[in-house]
Amino acid sequence: MSNGSNCPCDTFVFPDTIYNPPGLAAIRYRAGDFVTLREALLQALPGEIELANWKPTAGGDLALQLIEWWAYLGDILTFYNERIANEDYLRTAVLDQSVRRLVDLLGYRPRPGIGATAMLAALVSAKLPLTLPQGFADLRTEREYHLAAARSCVG
Repeated sequence: MSNGSNCPCDTFVFPDTIYNPPGLAAIRYRAGDFVTLREALLQALPGEIELANWKPTAGGDLALQLIEWWAYLGDILTFYNERIANEDYLRTAVLDQSVRRLVDLLGYRPRPGIGATAMLAALVSAKLPLTLPQGFADLRTEREYHLAAARSCVG
């Protein structure tokens, strides 16, 4: 596929090498999207001579339409594959059901929630007095509490 150009933008590598360093909030697991899958399907295979002279046209080309359908289908499948891969790790799981399933694998059984009270201290740099209303509540959501509890049990 060399045409004498030294520009790296002229080369097409499919599938991309996927690298996920530790500590990411979401992992990358897609082999490609619609555009890259379409381009990969339009590339001639090495030594292919039957379709070497075929040039897709924009209007009324059934072969091009079939290629774009496959690229569309591949885009959808790789999207869901990435979502499933993210749900398989505690750090990247988004659904509560996934977190519960992962924690169940470790043998952790959550205890029923109970109400709690706590002493709250605040450092204020303003000279005005700070008054908290009675019944002041922590602003974290229930999901954040569950995730923090599940992660603290894992390590």
